[in-house]
Amino acid sequence: MPQDWNDLDAAARAQIAVEVYAHPALQAEMPDGHPKHPVTVGHRSAHIDIPLAPVIECLWQNGFETIACCQGTEHPLNPQAYIAFLSEQHGGSFFLEILTYYGIQFTLNGFSPVLELPFGSVQLRTVNVSFHPDAIPAVRAALNELAA
Repeated sequence: MPQDWNDLDAAARAQIAVEVYAHPALQAEMPDGHPKHPVTVGHRSAHIDIPLAPVIECLWQNGFETIACCQGTEHPLNPQAYIAFLSEQHGGSFFLEILTYYGIQFTLNGFSPVLELPFGSVQLRTVNVSFHPDAIPAVRAALNELAA
């Protein structure tokens, strides 16, 4: 049975954050047809959809931990862009406050994947924030303003 994210102490959560970015699934370029840009900040490294690359880079530079993102698709069943945060404690809650403050509409949901790591399996408690792809420049501007 996997350990639950909420039962782990801060040191264990920090170690998981490092392990997540080394996980082969995150390092693979997803075959979604979106052009990617490699982004690396500290222990974080991934191929990011080009429109979201500066957003993710800014988030990482400010200590946020993300686990996935997508610029959105033309498919009517999944048109939204999204950023999935490792947890509420790793920036998910603060990101929601930023979007709310700047009037950027979003949808919130979570998912709880089980990730197999070198020291065992852990059930994550991610925060998935979806927004219209046209809002990506506004998200980037809001983060740049806060970072300045």
